[in-house]
Amino acid sequence: IQSIPSLEKYTNLEGLWLGRNKIGKEGCISIANLLQKESSSLCGLDIDNNDIGDEEAEILANSLKHNTKLAVLRLNGNEFKDEGCLAFLKLLNDVSSIERTYNSNHTLTTLLLPDFTSSNYTKLAKHIASAIEINVKKRGNSHAAGRAKVIATQLNSITRMELSSL
Repeated sequence: IQSIPSLEKYTNLEGLWLGRNKIGKEGCISIANLLQKESSSLCGLDIDNNDIGDEEAEILANSLKHNTKLAVLRLNGNEFKDEGCLAFLKLLNDVSSIERTYNSNHTLTTLLLPDFTSSNYTKLAKHIASAIEINVKKRGNSHAAGRAKVIATQLNSITRMELSSL
């Protein structure tokens, strides 16, 4: 599957499983368009093993900035590395300002990423897991999740410095 242009019309979908379909960049854009719609009901998305690279991962992560429905995202077995993971870290805990940390995505509670080895991967995975853990603990209360992320990252100088260096 290289193109799924009409997918964004199906805002009533609650789950979508497209694993091992090689959806390509156009497929990621179509999914991103669906995720950006306020009326989207999509709670679970499995697009594992689709050869998704850094660029496509960034498209997907950016589409979730204001999404308040998607809780489960499975991206394991894809091809993206540090840049793609960094896009998801920024989505879950944007430390560029206190306001952005507070307004980061607090809905995503399960995120499966590709396994790979790099100098930054361990740090990225650790901080993504911390943000996901806060989302799980504060599920349904975005204000509490935002406060918890601000306290955990903005007010902790060591964590803040580590996140800023990624």
